[in-house]
Amino acid sequence: MTANAMSTALYSDCLISSSELNRRSGYVLDTALTKPVTITRNNDSFALLKRELMANMAKGIEQMNNVNQLVNVAYRLSSGQDIESSNEFKWVAEFDSKERSELVNEVYEALELSKATDDWDEVKDVIHEWRESAIAIKSNELNKAFGK
Repeated sequence: MTANAMSTALYSDCLISSSELNRRSGYVLDTALTKPVTITRNNDSFALLKRELMANMAKGIEQMNNVNQLVNVAYRLSSGQDIESSNEFKWVAEFDSKERSELVNEVYEALELSKATDDWDEVKDVIHEWRESAIAIKSNELNKAFGK
């Protein structure tokens, strides 16, 4: 299910009262197979949806957060700001301005592809490859091996 379909599914859910859940639990579970169900009780609401949909949504949110943090670091570096050593994206500082721009463009392309295909590993893989490149750039042993 694509990101747009997930969003549509979440906002077009089926509202069911807790008493209807008690009377028609089979129907409620069958409905939850195809779209999210909101179960209401007093002033509370509970979401019921397939675990795979929730897991994929969580994966998408995690990767979008990673993209946001990465772009923030790239922007801050371009503005001449220092990145705290505890920042998990400090490695972006190993690249020059042009390379950071390429990194951000590649990550955004992967994000668009991931949103269209629901394969959030696309974003994860691009970030991982760039991080590995930063590690290689920083490595004294590799620099010596390549005569730099």
